[in-house]
Amino acid sequence: MSREAHVQFCEGLAGKYRRSTLLKALAFSNDGLRLASVAMDSIIRIWDLRSGVVEKVLNKERKDTPIYLSFSPDGQVLAAGTGHGQVVLWRLTDGTVIRRIDAHKGSVPSVQFSKDGKTLISAGLDKKISSWDVLLRSS
Repeated sequence: MSREAHVQFCEGLAGKYRRSTLLKALAFSNDGLRLASVAMDSIIRIWDLRSGVVEKVLNKERKDTPIYLSFSPDGQVLAAGTGHGQVVLWRLTDGTVIRRIDAHKGSVPSVQFSKDGKTLISAGLDKKISSWDVLLRSS
């Protein structure tokens, strides 16, 4: 994305949110083609950076309170650390929750996939760092 296109997209994104809306988290996909955002309404939006439009909306029912977002290396899964100690994984092809992990006591302000996408690391305000086997559903 050229600098000019990037600036135009950011101006368009800002226009889609009210000026008083606070964004809690943003994350780029590894290929740089998508951006995940979550505002104070707890709704996650996946933006196509080429067109500037929302291609997917997650957490519409506001079941979770995402505060940190991370794409898997292949861009197929989005992980969210929540304000209530959970890590939630969404399959981006259909928007379904594929896993909900009771990870920490307190907020989870950081989640990150390993380079191969098989492991997820989470850090919580409980001062713990946890490693999660994404495929085997174990910690």
